[in-house]
Amino acid sequence: PPPPPGNQPPVADAGSNNTIQLPVNKIFLDGRQSSDPDGSITTYKWSVLNGPSGSSLLTSTEDTTSLALINVGDYTIRLTVTDNGGLTSSVDIIITLLASQVVLPPGTYGKEIHVNIYDGKTPYNSSQWNNWNVGSSLTSSKFSYEDNSSSGINAYISGHQRIVDNGSNYAPGATSCPPPVLQFNSITTSDRDLIIYGLDNTKKYRIELYASRANIVNDTRFTIGNVSDTINVYNNVNDYAKFDNIIPSGGIITVGILRLNEWQYLAGFSIIEQSGSILTSPATNPALITEANKTSSPASLDNTNPVSDKILNADFISLQNSMLTVKMNSGKQQIMSLSIVDASGRTFLRTNVTLQKGYNTFNKFIPRVTKGIYYIKLLTNNNFIVKPVMSGIN
Repeated sequence: PPPPPGNQPPVADAGSNNTIQLPVNKIFLDGRQSSDPDGSITTYKWSVLNGPSGSSLLTSTEDTTSLALINVGDYTIRLTVTDNGGLTSSVDIIITLLASQVVLPPGTYGKEIHVNIYDGKTPYNSSQWNNWNVGSSLTSSKFSYEDNSSSGINAYISGHQRIVDNGSNYAPGATSCPPPVLQFNSITTSDRDLIIYGLDNTKKYRIELYASRANIVNDTRFTIGNVSDTINVYNNVNDYAKFDNIIPSGGIITVGILRLNEWQYLAGFSIIEQSGSILTSPATNPALITEANKTSSPASLDNTNPVSDKILNADFISLQNSMLTVKMNSGKQQIMSLSIVDASGRTFLRTNVTLQKGYNTFNKFIPRVTKGIYYIKLLTNNNFIVKPVMSGIN
């Protein structure tokens, strides 16, 4: 039958675009904010318009549902609502599934050095990254650690032909490293070595290497000793070469950079100390501790006996545009340890916060975070809480 005279169409509301990161592969979809100005909504219809294969909806005809994803990529989800007069309205949202971060083997991750290769004109403006113009000098100056303290570490690269520029807006959703690092790459048609000097022979290191190219299909193979890791650099935003537990010889680690096609690429690299023993939980990795696994004191984080203690209660945690906002109650004035790690266990912030008795609100600027899942760790003498949050980048 025709709709009643003057019937106005409903308004479909499926929420905002969202991002999840493996191993999390399900997301809750909520259409309950949909409305009808002069009647009521009678039916809901969810559908996946496009995206990689392997997606599935728990139900397609309820006001809420859950979406399960398998393959990394962007999925367009449509919600169509129908009102009691037969009129319909639709809205689309984008759900992005990111590749998982590699969980490192147990080890305390100490100081980090991050190096960006650039063209000598457009450095990456981040206090946590060193900029190296290899076109000016194949030998770098001494690098700074990400906390801006000085190191005795520098590097030499045995060959460089030119810099390629992928563009200032390249790879906005990169998870391998910050997007500006992937803008510039040093390229050559010959195999070459990256030699890192000034390392501590008593420590083990994780070496990460980044490479990406916007318009040429090429592979670059990185080797340390007899171990190799290959990156398909074509439009690469998620993959990076990674080597764990590397022990220097004479304070040196040598990375071979090999071309498999015409060119080979290097956008940047990281040097991360690995040594000591990690603070463990029943889940082994601190990033995987759940809120139920609370410990009795900072000195005994491997204590598996949960404590019943409501002195610390985080009501709201948000990480948007590199700004962490925490709202929480505390039963007394106390010092709380605050840290942020990603799924690989890499620490982005470690600091102390003075809590007042009652309600507390504070903000912390966290540079270098990208879209993905992070874990906020709150620790006092009486409580230990880890909560996952999704970083949003506008």
